Amino acid sequence: MPDLIFLDCMSDLGASGHETLVKTKIKSMGLFSKLFSKKTETDSFLDDQDPVQVFWSWFKGNEQYFFDVVKTQDNIEANFIHVLSEQLYRVDQNIFTLVGMTAEDKAELILTPDGHIPTIAFIEEMIAKAPALSNWTFTALKPAFDLKDKGIRMNNYTFSEENLSFIADQDPVYPDLISIGIIHPELNAENREQIVSGVFLFLDNYLGEYDFITKIDHVEILDPELYQEDRIPIDKLKSYLIWREKEFVEKYESTMRYDESNSLYSTLEGTLGDGKPLLAVMNMDLLNWDERMSAPWMIRVEFYYTAPNESGMPSSEDFEKMNQVEDEILEKLDASKGVLYIGRQTGDGIREVYLACKDFKKPSAILRTIAKKHESSVEMKYFIFKDKYWQCLQHLCN
Repeated sequence: MPDLIFLDCMSDLGASGHETLVKTKIKSMGLFSKLFSKKTETDSFLDDQDPVQVFWSWFKGNEQYFFDVVKTQDNIEANFIHVLSEQLYRVDQNIFTLVGMTAEDKAELILTPDGHIPTIAFIEEMIAKAPALSNWTFTALKPAFDLKDKGIRMNNYTFSEENLSFIADQDPVYPDLISIGIIHPELNAENREQIVSGVFLFLDNYLGEYDFITKIDHVEILDPELYQEDRIPIDKLKSYLIWREKEFVEKYESTMRYDESNSLYSTLEGTLGDGKPLLAVMNMDLLNWDERMSAPWMIRVEFYYTAPNESGMPSSEDFEKMNQVEDEILEKLDASKGVLYIGRQTGDGIREVYLACKDFKKPSAILRTIAKKHESSVEMKYFIFKDKYWQCLQHLCN
Protein backbone atom coordinates (compact mmCIF):
# COMPACT_ATOMS: atom_id res chain seq x y z
CA MET A 1 0.00 0.00 0.00
CA PRO A 2 1.52 3.38 -0.99
CA ASP A 3 1.90 6.30 1.39
CA LEU A 4 -1.11 8.54 1.26
CA ILE A 5 -1.87 12.22 1.32
CA PHE A 6 -4.88 12.60 3.60
CA LEU A 7 -7.46 15.26 2.85
CA ASP A 8 -10.01 16.30 5.43
CA CYS A 9 -12.68 18.17 3.46
CA MET A 10 -14.53 20.17 6.08
CA SER A 11 -17.25 21.25 3.64
CA ASP A 12 -18.23 20.45 0.09
CA LEU A 13 -16.75 22.59 -2.65
CA GLY A 14 -19.56 24.30 -4.50
CA ALA A 15 -20.12 27.22 -6.79
CA SER A 16 -22.09 29.22 -4.25
CA GLY A 17 -19.11 31.17 -2.94
CA HIS A 18 -19.34 29.77 0.60
CA GLU A 19 -16.09 29.26 2.43
CA THR A 20 -14.41 25.94 1.88
CA LEU A 21 -11.34 24.91 3.82
CA VAL A 22 -9.35 21.90 2.71
CA LYS A 23 -6.54 20.74 4.99
CA THR A 24 -3.95 18.54 3.33
CA LYS A 25 -1.11 16.56 4.88
CA ILE A 26 1.71 16.07 2.40
CA LYS A 27 4.90 14.45 3.64
CA SER A 28 7.16 16.59 1.46
CA MET A 29 5.40 19.87 2.27
CA GLY A 30 3.90 19.58 5.75
CA LEU A 31 0.45 21.05 6.30
CA PHE A 32 -1.20 22.91 3.44
CA SER A 33 -4.33 24.95 3.95
CA LYS A 34 -6.40 26.14 1.03
CA LEU A 35 -9.22 28.61 1.33
CA PHE A 36 -11.77 29.52 -1.30
CA SER A 37 -12.81 32.65 0.53
CA LYS A 38 -16.27 34.08 0.45
CA LYS A 39 -16.37 37.13 -1.78
CA THR A 40 -17.06 40.27 0.21
CA GLU A 41 -16.87 43.91 -0.79
CA THR A 42 -13.62 45.61 0.17
CA ASP A 43 -12.27 49.09 -0.27
CA SER A 44 -10.36 49.49 -3.52
CA PHE A 45 -6.80 50.79 -3.64
CA LEU A 46 -6.11 54.33 -4.70
CA ASP A 47 -5.61 54.69 -8.44
CA ASP A 48 -2.00 55.86 -8.05
CA GLN A 49 -1.02 52.75 -6.04
CA ASP A 50 0.10 49.45 -7.46
CA PRO A 51 -2.04 46.90 -5.55
CA VAL A 52 0.64 44.23 -6.01
CA GLN A 53 3.32 46.40 -4.36
CA VAL A 54 0.85 47.39 -1.65
CA PHE A 55 0.17 43.71 -0.95
CA TRP A 56 3.84 42.75 -0.76
CA SER A 57 4.63 45.73 1.48
CA TRP A 58 1.82 44.65 3.80
CA PHE A 59 3.02 41.03 3.76
CA LYS A 60 6.62 42.04 4.44
CA GLY A 61 5.51 44.06 7.44
CA ASN A 62 3.79 41.00 8.91
CA GLU A 63 5.98 38.18 7.59
CA GLN A 64 7.49 37.11 10.94
CA TYR A 65 4.08 36.85 12.57
CA PHE A 66 2.74 34.89 9.59
CA PHE A 67 5.75 32.57 9.65
CA ASP A 68 5.20 31.81 13.32
CA VAL A 69 1.50 31.09 12.70
CA VAL A 70 2.25 28.69 9.86
CA LYS A 71 5.09 26.96 11.70
CA THR A 72 3.12 26.43 14.91
CA GLN A 73 -0.23 25.95 13.11
CA ASP A 74 -1.68 28.40 15.61
CA ASN A 75 -5.27 28.72 14.35
CA ILE A 76 -3.89 29.06 10.84
CA GLU A 77 -7.30 29.57 9.29
CA ALA A 78 -8.19 32.68 11.30
CA ASN A 79 -4.71 34.08 11.91
CA PHE A 80 -3.31 33.69 8.41
CA ILE A 81 -5.58 32.31 5.68
CA HIS A 82 -8.55 34.62 6.28
CA VAL A 83 -6.35 37.68 6.69
CA LEU A 84 -4.28 36.88 3.61
CA SER A 85 -7.33 36.08 1.47
CA GLU A 86 -8.94 39.42 2.29
CA GLN A 87 -5.83 41.28 1.11
CA LEU A 88 -5.47 39.12 -2.02
CA TYR A 89 -9.09 39.78 -2.91
CA ARG A 90 -8.22 43.46 -3.16
CA VAL A 91 -5.56 42.57 -5.73
CA ASP A 92 -7.57 40.03 -7.74
CA GLN A 93 -10.71 38.03 -6.98
CA ASN A 94 -9.31 34.90 -8.68
CA ILE A 95 -6.20 34.37 -6.55
CA PHE A 96 -6.23 31.64 -3.91
CA THR A 97 -3.51 30.30 -1.65
CA LEU A 98 -1.66 27.25 -0.45
CA VAL A 99 0.77 27.56 2.42
CA GLY A 100 3.00 25.12 4.28
CA MET A 101 6.41 24.42 5.76
CA THR A 102 9.09 23.08 3.41
CA ALA A 103 11.81 23.02 6.08
CA GLU A 104 12.25 23.87 9.75
CA ASP A 105 12.99 27.52 8.93
CA LYS A 106 11.22 27.93 5.58
CA ALA A 107 7.55 28.46 4.72
CA GLU A 108 6.18 28.43 1.20
CA LEU A 109 3.28 30.51 -0.08
CA ILE A 110 1.78 29.33 -3.38
CA LEU A 111 -0.58 31.59 -5.29
CA THR A 112 -2.99 29.80 -7.60
CA PRO A 113 -5.84 30.91 -9.89
CA ASP A 114 -7.41 27.49 -9.30
CA GLY A 115 -7.71 26.88 -13.03
CA HIS A 116 -8.72 30.42 -14.04
CA ILE A 117 -6.53 30.80 -17.14
CA PRO A 118 -6.65 34.63 -17.54
CA THR A 119 -5.09 35.05 -14.08
CA ILE A 120 -2.05 32.82 -14.63
CA ALA A 121 0.18 35.48 -16.20
CA PHE A 122 -0.81 38.01 -13.52
CA ILE A 123 0.14 35.62 -10.73
CA GLU A 124 3.51 34.95 -12.38
CA GLU A 125 4.07 38.71 -12.60
CA MET A 126 3.00 39.11 -8.99
CA ILE A 127 5.42 36.43 -7.76
CA ALA A 128 8.22 38.11 -9.75
CA LYS A 129 7.63 41.23 -7.62
CA ALA A 130 7.70 39.36 -4.31
CA PRO A 131 10.26 40.53 -1.71
CA ALA A 132 13.23 38.38 -0.77
CA LEU A 133 12.47 37.10 2.74
CA SER A 134 14.74 34.60 4.50
CA ASN A 135 11.89 32.56 5.97
CA TRP A 136 9.65 32.50 2.89
CA THR A 137 9.52 31.03 -0.60
CA PHE A 138 6.91 32.33 -3.03
CA THR A 139 5.64 30.16 -5.88
CA ALA A 140 3.33 30.81 -8.82
CA LEU A 141 0.80 28.02 -9.45
CA LYS A 142 0.52 24.66 -7.76
CA PRO A 143 3.62 22.61 -8.57
CA ALA A 144 3.71 18.93 -9.40
CA PHE A 145 4.29 16.77 -6.35
CA ASP A 146 6.28 13.58 -6.40
CA LEU A 147 3.50 11.06 -5.85
CA LYS A 148 5.64 8.04 -6.58
CA ASP A 149 4.69 5.48 -3.92
CA LYS A 150 2.28 8.07 -2.51
CA GLY A 151 -1.35 8.75 -3.08
CA ILE A 152 -4.24 11.00 -2.18
CA ARG A 153 -7.05 9.96 0.12
CA MET A 154 -10.27 11.92 -0.21
CA ASN A 155 -13.81 11.12 0.89
CA ASN A 156 -12.58 7.70 2.07
CA TYR A 157 -11.27 6.81 -1.41
CA THR A 158 -7.66 6.41 -2.47
CA PHE A 159 -6.20 7.90 -5.67
CA SER A 160 -2.71 6.73 -6.54
CA GLU A 161 -0.45 5.22 -9.16
CA GLU A 162 -1.45 1.86 -7.72
CA ASN A 163 -5.15 2.02 -8.60
CA LEU A 164 -5.54 4.62 -11.37
CA SER A 165 -5.16 3.97 -15.09
CA PHE A 166 -6.06 5.83 -18.27
CA ILE A 167 -7.12 5.31 -21.85
CA ALA A 168 -5.85 7.58 -24.63
CA ASP A 169 -8.75 8.52 -26.88
CA GLN A 170 -7.80 9.69 -30.38
CA ASP A 171 -10.58 11.12 -32.54
CA PRO A 172 -9.93 10.79 -36.30
CA VAL A 173 -11.98 13.95 -36.88
CA TYR A 174 -9.96 15.93 -34.32
CA PRO A 175 -6.60 14.12 -34.25
CA ASP A 176 -4.75 16.84 -32.32
CA LEU A 177 -7.08 16.81 -29.34
CA ILE A 178 -5.51 15.25 -26.27
CA SER A 179 -8.37 13.43 -24.61
CA ILE A 180 -7.91 10.90 -21.84
CA GLY A 181 -10.26 8.71 -19.89
CA ILE A 182 -9.35 7.97 -16.27
CA ILE A 183 -10.39 4.72 -14.65
CA HIS A 184 -10.83 4.29 -10.90
CA PRO A 185 -11.80 0.73 -9.93
CA GLU A 186 -14.34 1.79 -7.29
CA LEU A 187 -16.39 4.14 -9.46
CA ASN A 188 -20.14 3.56 -9.41
CA ALA A 189 -23.31 5.58 -9.88
CA GLU A 190 -23.54 6.53 -6.20
CA ASN A 191 -19.97 7.79 -5.70
CA ARG A 192 -19.29 9.37 -9.10
CA GLU A 193 -19.12 12.92 -7.71
CA GLN A 194 -16.58 11.95 -5.04
CA ILE A 195 -14.46 9.92 -7.46
CA VAL A 196 -14.45 12.68 -10.08
CA SER A 197 -13.33 15.24 -7.46
CA GLY A 198 -10.57 12.94 -6.25
CA VAL A 199 -9.30 12.15 -9.76
CA PHE A 200 -9.08 15.82 -10.68
CA LEU A 201 -7.31 16.61 -7.42
CA PHE A 202 -4.84 13.81 -8.11
CA LEU A 203 -4.13 15.07 -11.64
CA ASP A 204 -3.71 18.63 -10.39
CA ASN A 205 -1.04 17.48 -7.92
CA TYR A 206 0.48 14.78 -10.11
CA LEU A 207 1.00 16.94 -13.20
CA GLY A 208 1.13 20.37 -11.61
CA GLU A 209 -1.46 23.07 -12.24
CA TYR A 210 0.09 24.55 -15.38
CA ASP A 211 0.59 21.24 -17.18
CA PHE A 212 -2.86 20.03 -16.21
CA ILE A 213 -4.38 23.17 -17.72
CA THR A 214 -2.29 23.37 -20.87
CA LYS A 215 -1.46 19.80 -21.88
CA ILE A 216 -4.84 18.07 -21.70
CA ASP A 217 -7.84 19.11 -23.76
CA HIS A 218 -10.44 16.81 -22.26
CA VAL A 219 -10.69 14.46 -19.27
CA GLU A 220 -13.46 11.95 -18.74
CA ILE A 221 -13.94 9.54 -15.84
CA LEU A 222 -14.79 6.13 -17.29
CA ASP A 223 -16.84 3.22 -16.01
CA PRO A 224 -14.34 0.50 -15.03
CA GLU A 225 -16.80 -2.22 -16.05
CA LEU A 226 -16.94 -0.96 -19.63
CA TYR A 227 -13.21 -0.44 -20.12
CA GLN A 228 -11.37 -3.60 -19.21
CA GLU A 229 -8.82 -3.48 -22.05
CA ASP A 230 -6.27 -0.98 -23.38
CA ARG A 231 -5.72 0.48 -19.92
CA ILE A 232 -2.44 2.33 -19.43
CA PRO A 233 -0.92 2.70 -15.92
CA ILE A 234 -1.25 6.28 -14.71
CA ASP A 235 2.51 6.50 -14.20
CA LYS A 236 2.83 6.54 -18.01
CA LEU A 237 0.64 9.65 -18.32
CA LYS A 238 3.45 12.20 -18.07
CA SER A 239 5.51 10.56 -20.81
CA TYR A 240 2.39 10.25 -22.98
CA LEU A 241 1.65 13.97 -22.63
CA ILE A 242 5.28 14.90 -23.40
CA TRP A 243 5.13 12.80 -26.57
CA ARG A 244 1.81 14.31 -27.69
CA GLU A 245 3.00 17.85 -26.99
CA LYS A 246 6.23 17.27 -28.92
CA GLU A 247 4.20 15.91 -31.83
CA PHE A 248 1.90 18.94 -31.75
CA VAL A 249 4.77 21.44 -31.53
CA GLU A 250 6.57 19.90 -34.49
CA LYS A 251 3.36 20.08 -36.50
CA TYR A 252 2.14 23.60 -35.69
CA GLU A 253 4.58 25.62 -33.60
CA SER A 254 6.25 27.41 -36.53
CA THR A 255 5.25 31.04 -37.02
CA MET A 256 1.63 31.32 -38.08
CA ARG A 257 1.47 31.54 -41.84
CA TYR A 258 -2.00 33.02 -42.15
CA ASP A 259 -2.08 36.20 -44.28
CA GLU A 260 -4.69 38.57 -42.86
CA SER A 261 -4.22 41.12 -45.66
CA ASN A 262 -6.45 39.15 -48.00
CA SER A 263 -9.04 38.11 -45.45
CA LEU A 264 -12.67 37.94 -46.49
CA TYR A 265 -15.08 39.24 -43.83
CA SER A 266 -18.72 38.34 -44.14
CA THR A 267 -21.71 39.96 -42.51
CA LEU A 268 -24.10 37.42 -41.06
CA GLU A 269 -27.61 38.08 -39.81
CA GLY A 270 -29.57 35.83 -37.49
CA THR A 271 -32.42 35.83 -35.02
CA LEU A 272 -32.25 35.04 -31.31
CA GLY A 273 -34.82 32.90 -29.53
CA ASP A 274 -36.83 35.95 -28.51
CA GLY A 275 -36.95 37.23 -32.09
CA LYS A 276 -34.32 39.93 -31.64
CA PRO A 277 -31.70 40.28 -34.38
CA LEU A 278 -28.11 39.05 -34.10
CA LEU A 279 -25.50 40.66 -36.34
CA ALA A 280 -22.05 39.16 -36.90
CA VAL A 281 -18.97 40.14 -38.88
CA MET A 282 -16.66 37.14 -39.27
CA ASN A 283 -13.48 36.31 -41.13
CA MET A 284 -14.83 33.28 -43.00
CA ASP A 285 -11.47 32.47 -44.59
CA LEU A 286 -9.91 32.27 -41.15
CA LEU A 287 -12.77 30.22 -39.71
CA ASN A 288 -12.13 27.60 -42.39
CA TRP A 289 -8.33 27.81 -42.24
CA ASP A 290 -6.87 24.32 -42.14
CA GLU A 291 -4.05 25.32 -39.76
CA ARG A 292 -6.16 27.03 -37.11
CA MET A 293 -4.83 24.51 -34.59
CA SER A 294 -1.60 26.57 -34.56
CA ALA A 295 -3.60 29.13 -32.52
CA PRO A 296 -5.22 26.81 -29.96
CA TRP A 297 -6.20 29.42 -27.35
CA MET A 298 -9.53 31.17 -27.85
CA ILE A 299 -10.22 34.64 -26.48
CA ARG A 300 -13.77 35.90 -26.08
CA VAL A 301 -14.20 39.54 -25.07
CA GLU A 302 -17.69 40.54 -24.00
CA PHE A 303 -19.02 44.11 -23.99
CA TYR A 304 -22.33 44.78 -22.24
CA TYR A 305 -24.68 47.61 -23.13
CA THR A 306 -28.25 48.68 -22.47
CA ALA A 307 -30.26 48.45 -25.67
CA PRO A 308 -32.33 51.63 -26.14
CA ASN A 309 -35.16 49.85 -28.00
CA GLU A 310 -36.66 46.45 -28.74
CA SER A 311 -34.11 45.72 -31.47
CA GLY A 312 -31.51 44.81 -28.87
CA MET A 313 -28.86 46.81 -30.74
CA PRO A 314 -26.62 49.39 -28.99
CA SER A 315 -27.11 53.13 -29.09
CA SER A 316 -24.75 55.13 -31.29
CA GLU A 317 -22.89 56.25 -28.16
CA ASP A 318 -22.37 52.70 -26.88
CA PHE A 319 -21.52 51.53 -30.38
CA GLU A 320 -18.74 54.11 -30.58
CA LYS A 321 -17.38 53.29 -27.12
CA MET A 322 -17.22 49.58 -27.88
CA ASN A 323 -15.57 50.24 -31.23
CA GLN A 324 -12.87 52.35 -29.60
CA VAL A 325 -11.98 49.66 -27.07
CA GLU A 326 -12.14 46.93 -29.69
CA ASP A 327 -9.81 48.93 -31.95
CA GLU A 328 -7.37 49.30 -29.07
CA ILE A 329 -7.46 45.55 -28.46
CA LEU A 330 -6.79 44.81 -32.12
CA GLU A 331 -3.96 47.35 -32.21
CA LYS A 332 -2.18 45.69 -29.29
CA LEU A 333 -3.10 42.10 -30.17
CA ASP A 334 -2.33 41.37 -33.80
CA ALA A 335 -0.74 38.64 -35.93
CA SER A 336 2.77 39.88 -35.11
CA LYS A 337 2.06 38.91 -31.49
CA GLY A 338 0.58 35.56 -32.46
CA VAL A 339 -3.05 36.73 -32.24
CA LEU A 340 -5.67 36.43 -35.00
CA TYR A 341 -8.90 38.43 -35.12
CA ILE A 342 -11.80 36.17 -36.05
CA GLY A 343 -14.73 38.54 -35.77
CA ARG A 344 -17.59 39.68 -33.58
CA GLN A 345 -21.32 39.32 -33.05
CA THR A 346 -23.73 41.81 -31.50
CA GLY A 347 -27.25 41.47 -30.18
CA ASP A 348 -29.55 41.64 -27.15
CA GLY A 349 -27.26 43.79 -25.01
CA ILE A 350 -23.95 42.05 -25.64
CA ARG A 351 -21.13 42.19 -28.16
CA GLU A 352 -18.77 39.22 -28.32
CA VAL A 353 -15.35 39.61 -29.95
CA TYR A 354 -13.37 36.48 -30.84
CA LEU A 355 -9.62 36.13 -31.24
CA ALA A 356 -7.31 33.12 -31.33
CA CYS A 357 -3.70 33.02 -30.19
CA LYS A 358 -0.63 30.79 -29.97
CA ASP A 359 -0.02 31.58 -26.31
CA PHE A 360 -2.40 33.09 -23.78
CA LYS A 361 -0.04 34.82 -21.35
CA LYS A 362 0.79 38.08 -23.12
CA PRO A 363 -2.78 38.57 -24.44
CA SER A 364 -4.20 38.04 -20.95
CA ALA A 365 -1.86 40.69 -19.53
CA ILE A 366 -2.77 43.18 -22.28
CA LEU A 367 -6.51 42.55 -21.90
CA ARG A 368 -6.22 43.04 -18.16
CA THR A 369 -4.62 46.46 -18.69
CA ILE A 370 -7.22 47.52 -21.28
CA ALA A 371 -10.14 46.38 -19.12
CA LYS A 372 -8.78 48.33 -16.16
CA LYS A 373 -8.20 51.42 -18.29
CA HIS A 374 -11.80 51.54 -19.56
CA GLU A 375 -13.66 50.13 -16.56
CA SER A 376 -15.42 53.42 -15.83
CA SER A 377 -16.80 53.83 -19.36
CA VAL A 378 -17.35 50.34 -20.77
CA GLU A 379 -18.53 47.16 -19.07
CA MET A 380 -16.18 44.49 -20.36
CA LYS A 381 -15.22 40.92 -19.48
CA TYR A 382 -12.81 38.55 -21.18
CA PHE A 383 -12.43 34.80 -21.19
CA ILE A 384 -9.55 32.60 -22.36
CA PHE A 385 -9.90 28.88 -22.95
CA LYS A 386 -8.25 26.14 -24.97
CA ASP A 387 -10.12 25.28 -28.17
CA LYS A 388 -7.73 23.78 -30.73
CA TYR A 389 -10.37 23.36 -33.43
CA TRP A 390 -12.32 26.54 -32.60
CA GLN A 391 -15.35 24.40 -31.89
CA CYS A 392 -17.09 27.25 -30.08
CA LEU A 393 -17.51 28.88 -33.53
CA GLN A 394 -18.14 25.73 -35.52
CA HIS A 395 -21.74 26.74 -36.22
CA LEU A 396 -20.36 29.59 -38.37
CA CYS A 397 -18.02 27.46 -40.49
CA ASN A 398 -18.92 26.34 -43.99
